Amino acid sequence: TVQSLFNFFDLVGKSLPLLSFLNNVSEKVLNITVAVRALFIPLFFLCLNPRVLTHDAYPMIFISLFAVSNGFVGSRLMMIAPTKV
Repeated sequence: TVQSLFNFFDLVGKSLPLLSFLNNVSEKVLNITVAVRALFIPLFFLCLNPRVLTHDAYPMIFISLFAVSNGFVGSRLMMIAPTKV
């Protein structure tokens, strides 16, 4: 189902900061990532129109990318927050 797909890729995204080169992502890159995630909203609406994105793989790809970015950004922000308080 879609929920299990989201949960799996969210877990993948939360595990990405364990990699050393992704652990040192700057706040500027995180802010850009959060802003770019807003582009998923029109992509999800395009998936509702059968004339634009006709294949069933598009929503799954978009949900997977959204979930990975959700897990990664959430995890990194939780790691950075204690240093800002």
